[in-house]
Amino acid sequence: SMKYHTFQTRTAFIFLFAVCFLAVSIRAAQAFEPVRPAIVSPRLTASGGANPARTGLGIDTLSTNPAALAFAERELRILGVSAAVSGQFTEIPGILDSEDIADAVIQSVRKNSGVYFGLDATGPLSLAYVNRNFGLGIFNRTFASADAAAITSGRIAIGEEILITGGFGFKLLETRNHELSLGIQGKAFVQLPFSEEGSITSLIEKFKGFSLDEQPADTAFGIGFDAGILYRFAGCLSAGLVCRDVYTPVFYSSYDSLAALKDGRKASSGHTTMDRQLAAGISWSAPIPRSWHTVTGFTASLGYSDLLSIADPLARNPVLNVTLGAEATFFHILSLRAGIHDTYPAVGLGLNLRVIRLDLAVYGEELGLEPGERGVFNAAVGLSFGF
Repeated sequence: SMKYHTFQTRTAFIFLFAVCFLAVSIRAAQAFEPVRPAIVSPRLTASGGANPARTGLGIDTLSTNPAALAFAERELRILGVSAAVSGQFTEIPGILDSEDIADAVIQSVRKNSGVYFGLDATGPLSLAYVNRNFGLGIFNRTFASADAAAITSGRIAIGEEILITGGFGFKLLETRNHELSLGIQGKAFVQLPFSEEGSITSLIEKFKGFSLDEQPADTAFGIGFDAGILYRFAGCLSAGLVCRDVYTPVFYSSYDSLAALKDGRKASSGHTTMDRQLAAGISWSAPIPRSWHTVTGFTASLGYSDLLSIADPLARNPVLNVTLGAEATFFHILSLRAGIHDTYPAVGLGLNLRVIRLDLAVYGEELGLEPGERGVFNAAVGLSFGF
């Protein structure tokens, strides 16, 4: 009835207002910087990023917008590995062959305005299930990076993460051409990160006699939720808004060494809150006739990944948050993808063989605050098994 639809629409606007109010509230200063939990997805990165307006993404919906779960088709993943590597890999042979590694790294930093190498991998624990209205998954992630923005400023970090996340999306409004859905997604994660900072020379000297038991260590436990809203017109055009980490407190403990962690001897402990991230996007899916057997799908999307950063004086150039992507599917098997990520091009492909899925992606990433300041090359691959 008209009254019922009016009530649903009012509920959606109240929900949206609450999400935006929480998202723009002042962030407290914090000493401990938590690592944002993530699920590595070559499919999303090849298409420009996790656009909150996209539907029909299966397990990847757990990384975009919980409101999109209202339109999700059934998918079960029982095992998977997705890994992304990044950095100036052409520099590695010269550094390793040098008699003075510290000097070789310093020369590389001067030549490239910094050096960066990174690894981000999800799996082999990658168990997930989505079906209309519902999604649930448990993942492990390993991350590592070596970042030298300048000769006197370097940082090496490694870590392990276990993430459990699940959400529910439901339609508030459904007519012939209009659909409006809301979604909420909870998360709980445990992380064990290690990091070391200093000049390039001091870091290299320190790691010559590296002992993991002697490294300072942190443990972190977080629990929170994301919330989103999605509108779809005629099953083709959609617009979405998602606030990631609406409220995600993180409780941490610091230890002087891994040996101290094993013995339970804390150096300090406390809690902080994960920074919120507000993303928006629009997406269009071509209404392809069922009689077509060659081109069986096409989607184009445009988004903005971090609306809150606009008011941050130390934020990156706003253009770096613009995402653009497209995906074309042939014979329901082969997908070709392209997009813009951090103002750099992204391309990739996917093979859906029902039980086995393979995804590949190459894309650029900007580590600096301005386009072209510290760009790095990334390559990602994903292999999963499911039904």
